[in-house]
Amino acid sequence: MSDFGRKDLSDRLGETITPDSQKSSADQAKESATGAYDNLAGSLQPGDNKSTSQKLSDQTHSTFDSTSDNLSSGTGKAQNIASDYTSKAQDNASGATKNVQDTASHYGQKAQDNAGSAAQNVQDTASHYGQKAQDSASATAGDAQNVASDYTAKAQETAGATAQNAKETASNYTAKAQDTASDYTAKAQDTASDYTQQAQETGNAVAQNAKDTASNAYDQAADNANAAQKNIQETASQYTQQAQETGSTYLAQAQNLAANALNTASKAASDAADYISSDKK
Repeated sequence: MSDFGRKDLSDRLGETITPDSQKSSADQAKESATGAYDNLAGSLQPGDNKSTSQKLSDQTHSTFDSTSDNLSSGTGKAQNIASDYTSKAQDNASGATKNVQDTASHYGQKAQDNAGSAAQNVQDTASHYGQKAQDSASATAGDAQNVASDYTAKAQETAGATAQNAKETASNYTAKAQDTASDYTAKAQDTASDYTQQAQETGNAVAQNAKDTASNAYDQAADNANAAQKNIQETASQYTQQAQETGSTYLAQAQNLAANALNTASKAASDAADYISSDKK
């Protein structure tokens, strides 16, 4: 039995072993109020004034309360650590994703700039060779005209000597002038064709180079993006595994504390019951 002014031991034992789910709100409120009063009375009552059964009851109740507090603290600590690791994994994944996007954007812009520069170079080269071909053709045609004019004038001057000789000479010089003009015209056409072909080949080479540069930049951006994505997955998996292992460790500790508390409470309850039973006899 309990000491004077203290809560009955059988009531306290019944409250301890009865789950809260089986208690009404009024019962829980009453249990809390009477328990607080009894704890206060127990702390004010000197130990040498307590009966053996009262000492046993107070020690059992103190051990149970301490174990419950440690269990709650361990569980809360495990949840906080798991939350910290999860938040850290999310932050790292977000940062790596932003880095992937920035890298892909940079290489994409670089590929566009190289392609634009190469295309402009193709146009400038083609225009340069085309203009050069036209200039060469015009100069050659002008030379042919000047030579033809010179030979024609010479033929006309020679024709003044004798009619027959003039006719033959004029015919020869005219044929020669025509041949020369044809040669220079053919030469001008060949030169223009060579410069045009060279311009086309140069343009094709520059265009292919621009295409290869853009393709290489795109492949590099894709490789970097894949590597960063793999790094994100590995980092997230690592932090998730670490959080799970830490949570499991604290959960195991909490379960051990709960089991120890239950064993202590059960033993204390059994001892108290035995003592009460023997005391009643």
